[in-house]
Amino acid sequence: MNSHRTTHVPGRRTRALRAALIALPGLWVLSVAGWELLRPAGPDLTPLLAAAPALACAGSGRRCCVLVSGGGALLALALLGFLDGGRATGLHLGVSCAVVTALVAACLSTGRGRRLLRELERTRAVAVAAQQVLLRPLPAAVGGFATAVRHLSATRGASVGGDLYEALVTPYGVRIVVGDVRGHGLAAIGTVAAVLGCFREAAHAEPDLAGVLRRLDRALGRHLREGPEEGDRDPYGPDGSAEEFVTVLLLELRPDEELSVLNCGHPWPYRLRTDGCGGRHGGVGTVDGEGLAGAAGAPAGPPGARTGRGCRDGGTEQPGKRRGPGEMGRSNKPMASPDPDKAPNPAPMGKADDAAPAEECEEGAVPPPGGSPVQPLSDAGPLPPLGAFPLPDRLPAERLPPLRPGELLLLHTDGAEDARDAARRFFPLARTLETAVSSGAVRTPEQLVDRVEAALLRHTGGRLADDVALLAIRRGAARVPSGRTAPESAGGAVAPPAAAG
Repeated sequence: MNSHRTTHVPGRRTRALRAALIALPGLWVLSVAGWELLRPAGPDLTPLLAAAPALACAGSGRRCCVLVSGGGALLALALLGFLDGGRATGLHLGVSCAVVTALVAACLSTGRGRRLLRELERTRAVAVAAQQVLLRPLPAAVGGFATAVRHLSATRGASVGGDLYEALVTPYGVRIVVGDVRGHGLAAIGTVAAVLGCFREAAHAEPDLAGVLRRLDRALGRHLREGPEEGDRDPYGPDGSAEEFVTVLLLELRPDEELSVLNCGHPWPYRLRTDGCGGRHGGVGTVDGEGLAGAAGAPAGPPGARTGRGCRDGGTEQPGKRRGPGEMGRSNKPMASPDPDKAPNPAPMGKADDAAPAEECEEGAVPPPGGSPVQPLSDAGPLPPLGAFPLPDRLPAERLPPLRPGELLLLHTDGAEDARDAARRFFPLARTLETAVSSGAVRTPEQLVDRVEAALLRHTGGRLADDVALLAIRRGAARVPSGRTAPESAGGAVAPPAAAG
């Protein structure tokens, strides 16, 4: 099973602070004893030893630390009494009673804290179970496609937030949704539940993605109208916009068949070629047989930048930058599938001529015109997000070439490309993917999401301002570790559900 992971991992500062709190009572006792030994004529600070058990209780909350600190304070008092010849026996006796009293109180307090901690752990276990019902971990294989997912919540201790995803085997193929609710954390869970619940029903009932999308739009509208704090609010306000919206990408997969995609304001996935091939059948390289990436006269953008018709004047669009509503729907023409038996004809705009021969790649794959193993799945302008505007009358799904052997798809939410480091620099997702593919260390979906997650946490220092979801897909069943069995959904082909008995 794939797993959820939270972003708040203990850093160096956190570990150093915990160590300092544990050591504080011992340092306190040593400081008081050292003062009394070095400055016998100065002020008597021995009463301060009674604070050692309280410091241990507040700093670590562990009963063993409280007992050690109290025993250390009593031992220091005995040593000081022996060295001064018994001249302050009365004072030391009173301080000893204070230390014992503080020790007993601290032990009782830590016991109560342990009971509260056990209750909190039980409550957290119930919460985790409820969260996994809402955002279920995906199996290692779904309908003949290997999958891996990571979800990083911006809310400490939460495994769900404003991002959503699901992959289902339906009579119409493997259907996947990835989305992002406005906002993040626990406040967005209600909207996530409404959208996911509707998708899990509509994906099995609707014959095309357009029907699924319309049902999601209606479910979101009902959720916004019936919300406890927004009972009378129209989801489509007088200004044509709404306070709440959801970006959604719907994807339909079948082995050896074209991909069907509907995108409502969501970042396009990346298509990765892990064996050095790829290109015309993936990404922005072709629309109706015309080469866009690496075209003559077009400026070469940074790694992962989108180029071609979807950008103005043949320029580039930076990763993570979304088009506004006025720029959407620029091109939804089906992309021409390549014929592996024929050499590609020169495009009108020109093509790079340094591609490797087709026979050097896997069967059915064509070398990339620009040589980049990482390309956005499409350059077409997405539809507006759900809830922001009414859906248009026609919803033509974009038809893209199939996922071929050796290719990976990475679906993500905008929290990945919008994550910033301490210097306010955005996370270079496309460059990270190119580095991972070039190193040869990424062959499976699990390796891909692990690599991206590690790079993302390094970039942000483990502190994310927005939720992040990463979903990687590869054609072919996932490898099952020894001692485990493959999930039942990991079939080699997509088949309708069995009839009830």
